Order: sequence, then structure tokens, then C-alpha cells
Amino acid sequence: MPGIFKAMRQAAALARYRAVVKRFDDATAALPCAFWWEKAPLRMELPVTALRMQGGFTYGADHPFVRALTDGKDALAAFYAGFAPSNLSDMYGLGDDAGGALPPYVLPWRMVLKDRPPGGEKGLPASHGVAFYGPCSAQKIALETRRLSRVAEAIRKSGFNPDKHGDIEGHFITDGQRTCFFVMGGKHRAAVLAYLGETHIPVRLRPGRMAIMDTREVTHWPLVADGTMTAQTARAIAEVYLTGRGMSDVVG
Repeated sequence: MPGIFKAMRQAAALARYRAVVKRFDDATAALPCAFWWEKAPLRMELPVTALRMQGGFTYGADHPFVRALTDGKDALAAFYAGFAPSNLSDMYGLGDDAGGALPPYVLPWRMVLKDRPPGGEKGLPASHGVAFYGPCSAQKIALETRRLSRVAEAIRKSGFNPDKHGDIEGHFITDGQRTCFFVMGGKHRAAVLAYLGETHIPVRLRPGRMAIMDTREVTHWPLVADGTMTAQTARAIAEVYLTGRGMSDVVG
């Protein structure tokens, strides 16, 4: 239900102000959009290769969700069985620096009042697993497979309309030369669009959140600033996102 209300609020906002759409072939060129000052919402059409799911997974043919759409449920089961990090070091292939023992879902640039693991989805409690790493229960794998299939069917039938389906939202990660877009909401929609062969995907910066995570400012990232994580570890995590990776990079 919260997702429905969110989409309704977005639709109401867009009804008042017509969205402005800008297309970019280089995500770094889109960084000034973080300073958009108009009331009208801004959507950026970014190259599909610039988008990342949590874990640094590029939205391409080797993305776990795209593999599931291409090869079926067994591919997704193989991902969750083969990529089951127990901590942040396992998640990103880090060394033993401070921060490596943190839970795999932690991100160095996010400041929260209380550490909370990802919650459950679509009626399944969090004990069944999360979408972007394993292990996951058979029920969770079946749910994710059905969800991807339904989204793909809907987009095939009527196309992707952010006004109707809700925006794919997130933020930028950059080192000044390379830039990617971290998808915070809409990872299934993004995967379906990649699977269907789209070259650019419309995204929006999530309102009320930081828009740019710049590695040149790593000492100000919350987990580095408070000593929980070294700057070296934080940069190494960002590097995974900037470089990007696929399912074959983490599953033997």
C-alpha cells in the first residue's frame, strides 16, 4: 500500500507541474541536474550502463534480474546461492580495514538514526532474504521471479510511463571523471527496461536525499567521519559501483 500512495503523490505533483526531461549519453554530464531549482520535476534519461543496483551490479545482460528474465528462476536461485556475503568485506571484496565486519547492506555515505537491515517485501518477512544478495528462501526466489515477469509483461503491453508506474529514483556516485546512478527505488523496472533492450532509462533524483556522493569528499561521509570505516574502505566500495560488475563476477 505505501508504494501505491507514493505513486499517487508523484502523479499529483506531476499533474501540477509538467516534468522536464533531459537526455544524456554520459552520466557525468548529468551531474548539474542535482542543482535543479524549478518546481517542475526533472527526469534524466541516462544510459542503461550507468545504472547500478546495490552491490554495484550494472543493468545489463549479466545483471542478476536480467539473467532471471532471460534464463528463468534457476538463474536467480544460482545468484542468491552463490553470492551470500556475511559482511561488508564479503559484499565488496574488501580487506581487513575498519568497516569490513559491518553488515553487507551498509553504505558509507548514508547517515541514519538507527541501523536497520532491509525489511521484508510483498508480504514476506526479511528472514526470507533481500533482493540484492543471498541467501534467499525458495519463497523469496519465487516472489522475485513473479515480480519481474509481471513488470515485464506490463511494460511490454503498454510501455513504461513514470507518471503511471512511478519514477526510478536514486542518486549519483562520482569521482569527478566517472559517474554512475545508484538505483534506490525501481530496481525491478530498471532491470526489465534493460532486458527489453532500452539504451536509456528515465530516472529521477530521490527528493529529500543527497544527490551526489563524491569520492573526493570521502572524509565527510558519515561512517568515515565517525571512525567506523576507513577512507580507503569507503573509496573501495565506491570503486565497485563506479566500475560496475555482473552476476558472473560474483558467482563462479
